[in-house]
Amino acid sequence: MKRFVLLLTLLLLPALAFGQQKDGTKMDKIRSKKGVTIRFIDYKLPVVESRFAPLKLTVKVFEAGDESQLFYEVYVNAADIKDTNVAWIAEEDLSDMINALQSLKQTAIKDAQSNPDFLENRFVTEDGFSVGYYVSEGQPSWFISFDKIGKGSDAFFDHVAIIEDMFKQAKDKMDSLH
Repeated sequence: MKRFVLLLTLLLLPALAFGQQKDGTKMDKIRSKKGVTIRFIDYKLPVVESRFAPLKLTVKVFEAGDESQLFYEVYVNAADIKDTNVAWIAEEDLSDMINALQSLKQTAIKDAQSNPDFLENRFVTEDGFSVGYYVSEGQPSWFISFDKIGKGSDAFFDHVAIIEDMFKQAKDKMDSLH
């Protein structure tokens, strides 16, 4: 009986250990493909100034074997942060963020009029990227956030139109690549 339990434990242990692996982001999945040639192509977009740091923006095409995916790459380079933080937003997540932004714009007006001490409203993709606003002193301030990449990974804007323009340029470039 002891041998049976020991054997069963030894057989199930690897399955339990490897079965609990956390899924990576869409970018992690395509970059980690094995046994195929991986090719990437960059298309730079204009640099955008956020409240605290410039954002370097790129549309990146990743090809792994017969699979191809488009990503919106955002470099957040804050002067007080030693490392440059990079986020890759998958094309379908960018589309979701664009749609959510339209809804958030409507609620931002109402939320600002309610004059709360503080209020935050955001849309978060499955890869952990978010777009949203906070209201303080009756004024909305807009942000994009890349929580998964760590400190210094937020960009703040006084006007939502800046984010809309960033997203539109990326989406237009992606559409032209199809």
